[in-house]
Amino acid sequence: MTNRSDYLTPQQQFKSAMKIKVAADCYFQKFVKFPKVGIFHSYAELLFAALLEADPEVSDFTPQPMQVRIKGKRYIPDFHYIKNNKSFIAELKPKGEFNKEKKLICEEIFSLHDMQFEVFSNEYTFKHEIKAINWLQVLRVILSSTLDTTSNQELKLMADVINGSVNKFGDVVDVGDRFGTKLEEIALYRLIYEGKLKANLDKQLIHLDTRIETCH
Repeated sequence: MTNRSDYLTPQQQFKSAMKIKVAADCYFQKFVKFPKVGIFHSYAELLFAALLEADPEVSDFTPQPMQVRIKGKRYIPDFHYIKNNKSFIAELKPKGEFNKEKKLICEEIFSLHDMQFEVFSNEYTFKHEIKAINWLQVLRVILSSTLDTTSNQELKLMADVINGSVNKFGDVVDVGDRFGTKLEEIALYRLIYEGKLKANLDKQLIHLDTRIETCH
């Protein structure tokens, strides 16, 4: 095992991903905190990535970030992420079950590079599925609208929420004229992502009655 720090520089392992994408349930998604097209080997991994994106304390993440040798076998963990300036390696497993001996070896290897090794259960991500799906919706709107300028709409929307004339999605989005309210809708999602407006995204999928309010 090499202890070179550059060996564990997070970078998605595409060779592994290319093999798996034709043999397993795979998802492709760009994120803000991982701006490349990420390849996720399961629905649980996709949801976990969305939860990392939703966590304001997480600054960036990388799926399938590196490979190490454990007892002569190649091992690629599911995620690397940075939270509050600390580095973590995450593995997702059904029921959180991970070989105890292998876990101890992983903890030792990654600790040499100031990385904390964690195992999450798939069930943890499914418990927060609604929140993850909502954040995927937020992401897809803002990432598909990078050329749209919404500064004026954002200022007006903030003022409208503060004075109480806007307090739910349906006050912004006109389902009968989505094109006509396109910029207002993009502005709403951008303000939510930036933490300037908040909505309850944990319990129900986004709908016209989803409440919105300022974060202060």
